Amino acid sequence: MIVIGHADTTERRPDLLARQRAEAAKTYLVRERGVEESRVSVRSAAATQPRAAGSPLSNRRVELIFVPEGAVPPGE
Repeated sequence: MIVIGHADTTERRPDLLARQRAEAAKTYLVRERGVEESRVSVRSAAATQPRAAGSPLSNRRVELIFVPEGAVPPGE
């Protein structure tokens, strides 16, 4: 599983905030949902992938990409 954190352009240090969002989601998945930590990788997209519509606040988000066992994760 890949967890990608996003930020909006109005935030200071969007790369750091996006990574923190992704790390928080990973922590939740591992501690609360029992996902094995080694199966979750974290990435930051910072403010580079805004949503097409909506307020800038909608860019403060986390995306999860489920990668089947044995598959090559996107971007690798």
